[in-house]
Amino acid sequence: MPPARRVHGPLLRSCIGVATMNKHPGSEASETSPCAGPPPGPGEASPPSLLASGRLPRLVVASIVGVLLTIAGLGAALLHERYELAVAGSYSSSLGASRVIAAHLHHVLSSAEALQHLIAARLTAGGLQQTGSAAGMTEVRRLVDLFPEIAFVVLLDGRGRVVANSHFALASAIDNSDREYFRRHRQGEAFVIGEPVRSRSVGKDVFTLSRALRNAAGELSAVIVVAVERVHLEYLFSRHVRGGVAVALRDDGTILTRAPQVPLGEKLPSTTPLLHLARTAPEGSYEAVSPFDRDRRYFSYGKVQDFPVYVLVSERSSDVLAKWRSDAALLLMLLLGAALALLVAGRLALLALGEEARARRRLENSQRFSLAILDSVSAHIAIVARDGRILATNRAWRDFALRNGLGEGEAVEGSSYFKACEHADHEDARTALAGISSVMTGAAKEFQFDYACHAPDEQRWFTMKVTPLLDAQGAVLVSHENVTRLMEAKQALRALAETDALTGLANRRRFLEEAERQFALARRHQRPLAVLVLDCDHFKRVNDARGHEVGDQVLVAVARALSRSVRKKDLVGRLGGEEFAVLLPETELDGAVRVAQHVRAAVVAHPGPVTVTVSVGVAVLRRDMEDLATLLRAADAALYAAKQNGRDRVEVAHAPPSRL
Repeated sequence: MPPARRVHGPLLRSCIGVATMNKHPGSEASETSPCAGPPPGPGEASPPSLLASGRLPRLVVASIVGVLLTIAGLGAALLHERYELAVAGSYSSSLGASRVIAAHLHHVLSSAEALQHLIAARLTAGGLQQTGSAAGMTEVRRLVDLFPEIAFVVLLDGRGRVVANSHFALASAIDNSDREYFRRHRQGEAFVIGEPVRSRSVGKDVFTLSRALRNAAGELSAVIVVAVERVHLEYLFSRHVRGGVAVALRDDGTILTRAPQVPLGEKLPSTTPLLHLARTAPEGSYEAVSPFDRDRRYFSYGKVQDFPVYVLVSERSSDVLAKWRSDAALLLMLLLGAALALLVAGRLALLALGEEARARRRLENSQRFSLAILDSVSAHIAIVARDGRILATNRAWRDFALRNGLGEGEAVEGSSYFKACEHADHEDARTALAGISSVMTGAAKEFQFDYACHAPDEQRWFTMKVTPLLDAQGAVLVSHENVTRLMEAKQALRALAETDALTGLANRRRFLEEAERQFALARRHQRPLAVLVLDCDHFKRVNDARGHEVGDQVLVAVARALSRSVRKKDLVGRLGGEEFAVLLPETELDGAVRVAQHVRAAVVAHPGPVTVTVSVGVAVLRRDMEDLATLLRAADAALYAAKQNGRDRVEVAHAPPSRL
């Protein structure tokens, strides 16, 4: 499917509007096919009847075959399109879920790694015995409590014996030298993500991240083991994947945790597509049979950044395609009914003894019946001849035209679809016209693209698809399918990936992307640009004294104060922890300082569980700044100066002295 393009209404409203049904008062010609010839004039002899001339059997057979092929083509095209949309929607949602879970896992694993570095520093300074003492482990436990995802920390000596546990007293000596991670450390590995095990000290199912320490002689002296409970991740999985399956696994296929659960020690077979696809792409999707429940599933996977861990999210194909199968069954029944009706109509026509007028009415009835099948389809559909005339439309097409201000008497079937697209006078309308022409001439097998068609009270997106009709001398079927829910789901996933979950502000990734864009624009057009970097003063004291829940409330209050203190075109983001940033386009230094002072005062005045102050660093774009990182470093330096000069103040980054 090509990328979506925004068309503000003209394409669908203009192209559909000309095809609405029209009955001119007193005119019988408007109720016949536009392909039919004029009736005989006064005094003219009527042509011989089709039955008498022998042409009726051939025309009936040709009509039956043509209509059946048309309906079959329509059904196949619509079913295929709906199938592709269902599968694409499954892949899109599961891939988005895998990205969210992978980001959270990266946070958990990075936190564990950071904790290991802190404990390793203590071991290097004080030794295993001092760090493993009651006082030492009390300090370690205090460090562990800074990371809510981590259950406990265990220290092992060089022989694999448990020396201390951060959260649980050791009732007896425990030997972990047989654990997989310890064997790998003895073989020389420094950092190991271990297979899931049941803890011998606390009896919980965990998976471990361990780091080996070695003495000056290179001998294994200690191992720091950080344990993460599987139930923590299973809760995360069930929250983001409803009705599906989510798995976290190592790159060798060992399952760390899964929702729903599997027994400890489960491992994916070596033939699993993920183990081969992950070598070439960090994320992707595929269809395969699950090795656990033997169901065929749609899988999406993503790699956890910086770690040999993958997230695998799947849905049963039967669940994804349930609605599609019910639609297929209904359409098949309609096709069979249409076929039976056409055969009966043909048989009656062959046996008819009436004149040509009666035969023509029966043929028109069969055509109306086939169009009734099109009316049962929710997509907006029209059949367009090679010269651009609209031969037929379905009810959805006509209803859309009426809802958008075109009356039933404003246009007729037989109007030019090409002219309607030309009157839209929009780039995408011209693209649609070129795509239709390419299908009609055989240059392309089909044509498809997405566009927006927003109403005053709602946003809507459609997919236009053009497919050729078999043996129709260049005629094509044009359909407009409403894909608003799919587009809204994509937008929701994009917002989830770009928003800080706690404060609702732009996250670090979103802020830096927009800042890069604004930086490039400001340099290219030589426009002013300023950035504020601010940090909550003594925020750690708030966390230590009042707890992380109050700390989170303080961060939310600061975020609200920031958002209410800047213009709509300014961008506020949370860079991490208690650090925030504000991007100020079209702002000189004086204006940026005024905003910074206003923000500083607004934070103090904003109601919250604890009154906090902020230190603010201000930097503006200079000609010698070649990238965004230079601008941010200048603001960080100013923030550092504000901290050094007493906090609760604003400092400005000054240009370095010029070199003569």
